[in-house]
Amino acid sequence: EALLLEPHHAPLHADLGEQQALRLGLAKVLARPTMNDMRASTGFGIDNTRHIYTGGGGNPLLEPFRATAFDLSYEKYFGNKGYVSVAAFYKKLDTYIVTMTNASYNFTSRLLPTTTKLPSNIGEWSAPTNGTGGSISGMELAASIPLSMLTPMLDGFGVVANYSNTGSSV
Repeated sequence: EALLLEPHHAPLHADLGEQQALRLGLAKVLARPTMNDMRASTGFGIDNTRHIYTGGGGNPLLEPFRATAFDLSYEKYFGNKGYVSVAAFYKKLDTYIVTMTNASYNFTSRLLPTTTKLPSNIGEWSAPTNGTGGSISGMELAASIPLSMLTPMLDGFGVVANYSNTGSSV
């Protein structure tokens, strides 16, 4: 039987016959930062539990999340009743957004004469920043099995199971 390739929801879909499918996706991915991450405002306060200043803000200079992605999946369908699938993915990260905390931030320039004085002007400042390089990879298993496939007495009952294992290096 010939391998049929056709556009589908994934960039490349191969119908393997006997209700089996192979999907391949290759993409350049771009996701813009959230408006909250890009806000120009900042603020700070006092953590009364630890007796330190804490603060943070946005970063209007953030770059988008950029990656090159590869996805491959195999799917086996049981009529219109159920399926099992296995998928693998790999994303090479060019840039990403992460919130960083500087535990040695000097709040002196932000303090007013009316600000509550603490033993130290050093505290924690958190803000989103761009990271570069790294990868995300993993695999996923999924199944949706109606138990009516075993016996008509179990019509209306079924099992849905998912497993995912993801690793990253950033």
